[in-house]
Amino acid sequence: MSTMFMIDYSVNKNFWKLFSWKKAQNNLFCLQKRLFRSVQVGDIRNSLKIQRLILSSNSTRLLSIRKMTQLSSKRKISGIDGKIFLTFSERFELNEYVRLNCFSWTPQRIKKIPISSRNGQLYLLSILTISDCVWQCLVFFALDPAHESTFHFSNIGFRSFYSVYDAQRLFYLKLNVSAFGSQKRILLVDLEKCFPLRNSSLLMSRLLAPKEIKTGIFSSLNVNVFEGFFNDSQCNFSLLSSLLTNIIINGIENLHSLIRFGSKIFVFLKPFHSEVLISDSFIQYLDQYFCFKSELLSFRVISTEEGFDFEGWTFRLSSQGIFTCVPSYSKYKMFRFTVKQIINNSNYSSKTKAIKLSPIIYNWRNYHRFCNVSVSRNILFSLQKKAFKVFNREVKQNRFSTKRLLDQAFPFVNFVDNFSIHFSYMSCKHIFYYKGIFFCLYCGRLTL
Repeated sequence: MSTMFMIDYSVNKNFWKLFSWKKAQNNLFCLQKRLFRSVQVGDIRNSLKIQRLILSSNSTRLLSIRKMTQLSSKRKISGIDGKIFLTFSERFELNEYVRLNCFSWTPQRIKKIPISSRNGQLYLLSILTISDCVWQCLVFFALDPAHESTFHFSNIGFRSFYSVYDAQRLFYLKLNVSAFGSQKRILLVDLEKCFPLRNSSLLMSRLLAPKEIKTGIFSSLNVNVFEGFFNDSQCNFSLLSSLLTNIIINGIENLHSLIRFGSKIFVFLKPFHSEVLISDSFIQYLDQYFCFKSELLSFRVISTEEGFDFEGWTFRLSSQGIFTCVPSYSKYKMFRFTVKQIINNSNYSSKTKAIKLSPIIYNWRNYHRFCNVSVSRNILFSLQKKAFKVFNREVKQNRFSTKRLLDQAFPFVNFVDNFSIHFSYMSCKHIFYYKGIFFCLYCGRLTL
């Protein structure tokens, strides 16, 4: 941003508000749809042309600037440029700067800040400048649809058009009674410690992008901008980090029947499968493309009756072989501690407690609405009973007003089972880019 030159713009300052963002999103979506189909049929030459169209499109640049400067929740932390907010004229200066330097981009230095995660561990948070974030968002719009057509269907982590509920659905299809889930074991492979983005030559060979964009990504790799997958307790300031990691690991899903979510791989073993041979095949595959020590790769065999935790859920099979999905005990313990802390706080009135509890309870029930309804962790009866007793102690409240406050603090969310016909539609509602209309590029289905 310091190398930018001042430009005299004679435009109305209400342009940023009057600009049709819906039309810009439709223009970008049409180009991305063309790019997806051209890569799917193998027309690489046409795909590179469409990618250049996306990168040089004014609508795409303005959408990237709006996303990183106005819509992003991380814009309050500044990089080495010291910028956390852009004025109207500075946004157009940035638009012109990105237009002139998009195909010859040189990343700036990153600022690293030590931050503690939820589990108490310290890690260095890499913070980029606003211009670097906008360029990465612009490149993400051009790379994401091109590689979405090449990703395996078992890879459902950190992708634009997949939600965590799709992973929950796949686990149900792999472990239910009709799939003979009681006869299976699960081999958990963790790739977190052997991060493979250091192999830049392999990434450049698998990346489908113009030569100038590859040069910019290679320069960013030398600055250590991309750091792999990020969990819930960490903040990801790099849009391209997870996408590039998915690109370089793509193809490992063909080794066996598995589900990959980020750096975790869940391999489903039948009784005649040997976990030792399958582990050796993973080690040979990773050693063929990535140079790392095999000690960094961790394996763990899990029984389906014992169960395992994944993204705040616990999946297990009952003694009758029935698949159950419930909120994990650790997440429920943290949630109950937060709720009880608000209920037992004497500084708040009952109305204030109900207002503070309402979004927490709603988010919990909304996130776990596909779990087993009969579990007490979903019903939250004990917490409701505790809240009713505390609310009813106030002199101003009676049992009728307390019941109204309780209904406000614990909003109702309709629970849907995994095998419901509404599952596919409700999982579409939580896609990151879902805007009310979902169009499947494979079958042409339109969901309103």
